[in-house]
Amino acid sequence: MPTLQADTILRHIQNLIESTSTSGLTDAQLLQRYVTQRDEGAFAALLRRHGRLVWSVCRRFLHHEQDAEDAFQATFLVLAGRAGCIHKSEAIASWLYGVAYKTATKAKRRAHKRQIDERQRPPDVQAKTTNDLAWRELQAVLDEELQRVPAKYRAPFVL
Repeated sequence: MPTLQADTILRHIQNLIESTSTSGLTDAQLLQRYVTQRDEGAFAALLRRHGRLVWSVCRRFLHHEQDAEDAFQATFLVLAGRAGCIHKSEAIASWLYGVAYKTATKAKRRAHKRQIDERQRPPDVQAKTTNDLAWRELQAVLDEELQRVPAKYRAPFVL
């Protein structure tokens, strides 16, 4: 347990040092550091600076917290993967806004399509799914009960 606390404290100190070493840098410089050196501190600084913007875009479009979190993470995954392709690195906030907007709207469309598909699913498919679930539950109960029966009486049921 003490090792875990020490690790947490050291990580916190390291984050403080990284944040002070990146605080005076512009977005373009942070992006350049991340692209050329894969500097995690630079990426973390970009996340801290622009996370609120990305979160607000995702939250406005997606009404479910989990969907907004997924879109938020996807936006920064796109940044991590495509950081070298950003031509106007001084306008990273605008670029992130655009990616967050596209990600959130795609997620909203997928959720809407999923809802429509679920409503249009034929009733027999829904009933079959319900019946399959009920049968699996019944099989589990039967298996449990068979385990309580002595082996010589259990054999005919198993066969």
